[in-house]
Amino acid sequence: RLRAAAFASRAGLLASLVTTCTSSASASSLLPDRELEILYPADTVHAIAVDDAGYTWLAAGRGLIRYDAARFVRVTTSLLPTAVRQRRVSTVARARAGGVWTVWHERDRPDSPSIIAHVRRPTQASTWMEGPPAATTALVEDERGRVWAATRAGLFRREGTVWTTVPAVAGRPVNALAGTPDGHLWVADDEGLVRVAGDHAAREPAIGRVEALAVDRAGGLWIASAGRLLRRGTAAFQAIAPAGWPGERVVALTVDAWDTVWVATDDALWSLRPPGMAPQRHALPDAHVMALAADATGRVWAGARAAGLVEIRKPYVWNLGRAEGLPGSELRGVRATADGAVWIATPEALTRIGDDGLETHPLPG
Repeated sequence: RLRAAAFASRAGLLASLVTTCTSSASASSLLPDRELEILYPADTVHAIAVDDAGYTWLAAGRGLIRYDAARFVRVTTSLLPTAVRQRRVSTVARARAGGVWTVWHERDRPDSPSIIAHVRRPTQASTWMEGPPAATTALVEDERGRVWAATRAGLFRREGTVWTTVPAVAGRPVNALAGTPDGHLWVADDEGLVRVAGDHAAREPAIGRVEALAVDRAGGLWIASAGRLLRRGTAAFQAIAPAGWPGERVVALTVDAWDTVWVATDDALWSLRPPGMAPQRHALPDAHVMALAADATGRVWAGARAAGLVEIRKPYVWNLGRAEGLPGSELRGVRATADGAVWIATPEALTRIGDDGLETHPLPG
């Protein structure tokens, strides 16, 4: 219901656009009116994760932080396992049992083997385990509850109390991990992309170095590869090459609840809403974005090297015209209803926008 609810909450805004909607308007012609706010300044945010309860967790220079949309709470050091108290948190990832998985490195030895702790809440004692025999850079827990660790020496999977290596990616630094709703785990490295299904792993052909991965609401996999953007749907890979795309190295990638793709490069933050949307470059207080995440409300979180956590709150607005299914371009009225739908009146018909898409009801005579 997210899209319909968002339309309803902005019915007044749609009404104000009545005189500006034209038949040439496009659903992808977004207005760059996002609101940026620095929420956690003067710190470095290495990684961001949103748990199933909606809390935002930060792996920051000052430690492990949880944000609840009102305040930041630093995880109590005394409640952390003794083995990690003198270490630095570098990575966070959603845990299926609640809270997050966290990765801890020795402060002066970032390439040393990591310790992995499961943290449910800032005031509750955590459980922990030894990480794989190499520095862990990313974690994913799959739908079967198995924990996968990306390291500089390949991909490892936790089997009981033992970490086992995945031969297809052994010995290669892993750049990113992503799980898709079909149960597949996708592994990015300098050689390309590996798909892991159950106990089987297969390398995808002819992709090249993959820098970052993200999954959209439809289960599509987004891939940043050697300055290109690709999307894999049900089977095939599709190259996304919007006009104006800079083709730079990608540091982080995410897709928000509005299906907008957010891309952090070495010196900028970009967004695009395919198909056919020219990318928007966003000015941030700190151009060095190190992590991106999105939550179910449409907010996007950027973790920066010096500016800390930046919240990108205000959803994009797009115009609707004939190309998107409206019977006319002259709008006479807009009204939101209690079921979360929005009704739009044109001289020709009444149009309803709801969870199931757009319905048009022609007017008599």
